[in-house]
Amino acid sequence: MQHVSEGMVRAEAGDSAAAAEPDDEARHQALVARLRAAPPFTSRGRQPGVARLWAEPDTGVKRVFAIGWKMSLFLDIVMIATPVPLVVVVPPYVECRERERTVGFFVGDTIRACTARGIEARWQKLDSRLKMIVRNSGR
Repeated sequence: MQHVSEGMVRAEAGDSAAAAEPDDEARHQALVARLRAAPPFTSRGRQPGVARLWAEPDTGVKRVFAIGWKMSLFLDIVMIATPVPLVVVVPPYVECRERERTVGFFVGDTIRACTARGIEARWQKLDSRLKMIVRNSGR
């Protein structure tokens, strides 16, 4: 005979909190029956399929804040992709503004051209660093 803890069979003991709703009582009884019918645990304390015993059926209760997987994926991509352009674009722009304020540009140079050169240099540096990381990843 398998051992089932008293917390798992609280409904059998007449606990009023467990008997508050008939659906809860029925689900609890079904869970207890599945636990008693389950094969004993292995020496590791787990066995395949144990997680299924604790799966609760959908109760129809809606979450307060729930987004779909598509929106979650979109938010993840935005949260990862937004800082990269900021890190690449902002420093050259600030540097060019400072250069314009203190020294000035050469004849024909603009803040846009200066910023574009700085961004290109930072992208090239980032690209070369990523390539070196990939090349050295096999060591």
